[in-house]
Amino acid sequence: MNSVKTLIILCFLALAACSPKSVLQTDNGQTIDLSGKWTRTDAEIVADQLYSKMLKSEWLKEFLSKNNYRPTVLVESFTNDFDESLVNDQLKSIFAGLLKDSRQFNLIKSDDTSIPYYLLKGKLFSEPFELNGESGINYRLNLYLVSTEGERVWKDDKAVKKFIKN
Repeated sequence: MNSVKTLIILCFLALAACSPKSVLQTDNGQTIDLSGKWTRTDAEIVADQLYSKMLKSEWLKEFLSKNNYRPTVLVESFTNDFDESLVNDQLKSIFAGLLKDSRQFNLIKSDDTSIPYYLLKGKLFSEPFELNGESGINYRLNLYLVSTEGERVWKDDKAVKKFIKN
């Protein structure tokens, strides 16, 4: 009886050892997102890329050449068309950090009584898509720099495409 139990246990162990394993090899610095949702990592990547574009923009070059001071910016709000209450806080925090560390802009806080020259704000859109039978979501951030008079002086956008595995 004991030998039958031992044989059955050995068979199960052998079958378990033979089951195929799926291994995904990645770069150590690569971020892997399994949720398909907007994440802080997405926010950081998009913010860094858009901020770099803003630093290279013709508007900023022209402003700095005409003025003897850096533009003063207030990071306003970021809206989204999906149910993510953290998006506004994430993006405001990230862009405020980038502007604060910048030598090209002066950041003011929302509780500051001085009037900002420019407002940085944006809208994040989620666009579902299907490609070759796979579904996903395309997250697109439209970023705007607007003068206090309402003139949009700079805008750009960046997208993050996420495939969702079922």
